[in-house]
Amino acid sequence: MDRQTRRQMLKDYRMRKPPMGIVRIECAATGDVFFGSATDTAALINGLGFKLDAGSYPNKALQGLWNEHGAVGFSMTVEELLEYDDPAEDQTDNLEAMLDLCLESHPEASRLRK
Repeated sequence: MDRQTRRQMLKDYRMRKPPMGIVRIECAATGDVFFGSATDTAALINGLGFKLDAGSYPNKALQGLWNEHGAVGFSMTVEELLEYDDPAEDQTDNLEAMLDLCLESHPEASRLRK
């Protein structure tokens, strides 16, 4: 790959707009629900499954449920997406506000990361 092509690919990657938003994790057997925010929802879901399978997720309640019921006992979905224009702009405050609203509307739910 030539240098110019590589530079263009890096530029394209930096300017991509990953789906930012809120992810919902639900245990089918118990009905326990967890919400988390992510700057890349697909990456969060992928990484979450990997960490839970490895037994190393820091949320002990979620890890315990995962150990008991396994991956087939859970659903992981994107609850809400954040609309934004500039991929370089920090969206942390907006994501946190969205997460707070989800938790308020689902008082039985817990934060994914404590």
